[in-house]
Amino acid sequence: MDIIIGQEIGEYRTESLVARGTNSTIYRGTHLLMGEEVCLKRYDLDIKPAIPIGEADVLSRLQHTEIPKFRNLLSLKDDSYVVVTHFVSGSPLGQAVQKHGNMDPEIVASFLERMLHLLRYMHVDQRCVHGDIKPEHILARTDHSITLVGFGVAEFSSGNWEKNRGWTDLFAPPEQVEGRPLVPQMDLYALGMSMVYLLCGGNEEQFKNGEIPDEVPDPMGRFLSRLVMKDPAKRLNWTQMDLFKEWVEIRFECFKRSTTEGKLLFL
Repeated sequence: MDIIIGQEIGEYRTESLVARGTNSTIYRGTHLLMGEEVCLKRYDLDIKPAIPIGEADVLSRLQHTEIPKFRNLLSLKDDSYVVVTHFVSGSPLGQAVQKHGNMDPEIVASFLERMLHLLRYMHVDQRCVHGDIKPEHILARTDHSITLVGFGVAEFSSGNWEKNRGWTDLFAPPEQVEGRPLVPQMDLYALGMSMVYLLCGGNEEQFKNGEIPDEVPDPMGRFLSRLVMKDPAKRLNWTQMDLFKEWVEIRFECFKRSTTEGKLLFL
């Protein structure tokens, strides 16, 4: 049963359709009493309850400015589930690059820095793997901040990473496609591929071959190349170094400044 715009769902009212994904539909909504703007992610009926329940569990335990704040998990009368988070206005990087083409390397460098800061929190501090990082799951805002969404296959680990539950072929590393358990290196590969995708303007042939455009500074290109190594043993990881700090230094070497000013023209 489709949700109708204006329909009341528990404590919330749907206001508009935001997007349709492969296994869910996302709506902008409002809390009926508080007036808070929220995101309502309704999973399709054929999705096992473990997926939305798992996403709700992950989001409720992660506390970071660039992760949506968890609000609620609803079970509807038709047995579908709705994950409720605070609403984040932003442009998915996948849509932005499809519309505007190649993204400026300095802008991509800024996004990479923010994502590495976030992944350091997730991987090192919280032992959580996202499992499906891609441009469509990274929302950019006019102040250059980002929000990571799409936590449907994300998992925590207390020692042994759990079974791999899904991925996106274009951005997942070979070992994830083979069905191996989730580990942080998979997120790092997907992040690297996402950044290369932005630099290539969504050109899939160039992107699949791992070609980095000539206008990308050499230190940046070398760092990205080490993120997207097919062999996980050769790929950059957190046990080797603090990747966030390493990237901050490389970014400054490339662009001679640590901040990127001005409006993002694709927003």
